[in-house]
Amino acid sequence: ADLSGEEAVAPYVVSSNIPEDDYSDFDEAEPYLLSEMVMVRSTFHRNYQSNIGSNVGNYPPESIAQWTDAGATNRWRMFDMKTGSDLQSTNEGSIDVTVALADPVGSVTLLNIDGLEVTVRMFSATNVLLDERVISLLTDPPEATWYDYFFGRRTAVRDLVLVDWPQEENTSIQVTITGEDETDTIKLGKLVIGDAITLGYTEIGSSIGIVDYSTKEPD
Repeated sequence: ADLSGEEAVAPYVVSSNIPEDDYSDFDEAEPYLLSEMVMVRSTFHRNYQSNIGSNVGNYPPESIAQWTDAGATNRWRMFDMKTGSDLQSTNEGSIDVTVALADPVGSVTLLNIDGLEVTVRMFSATNVLLDERVISLLTDPPEATWYDYFFGRRTAVRDLVLVDWPQEENTSIQVTITGEDETDTIKLGKLVIGDAITLGYTEIGSSIGIVDYSTKEPD
């Protein structure tokens, strides 16, 4: 779908092959039942669940007592910065999205990917190809024998960070994720595009974690 003329939460997205058909569009004249789902595509691109029965005329984004925000629609989920294993944009066969950028960018990051191959292309304002990178999402076995090549275990790459892009203004980036065949369900959790900076380097023996003194009690 060409989204270049559409007002949206992420107006820089100009095209996507992911349909936006999660639920029926909200109709202010429709009496919605308790727990019924609707979709608000214009401006918000989010799904909502009714909190009451006979829910009539309450515009979901402005009626938090009558509606619960159930998250971004499938097409826009990859741009919603909430995290979770189930928060992925999905599409059968492939995911193909193009993003227009006014400022130079240094990195393209894809998180929580489920597919076989990723192709990322950068185009200039005149549609000249500036850079193209094709990445397999299956790693090679650690050993280098023919037996390992054919029968060794390959692991899937779930997160991908690509840096050092041409520093030009008014470019567009196309991200394409494909699977083994056209019936595969391709998934992408997050697409994050922006500047990459070096914060520093970790020391030997460092680890990631928190010291948590909070408590949780049933209410």
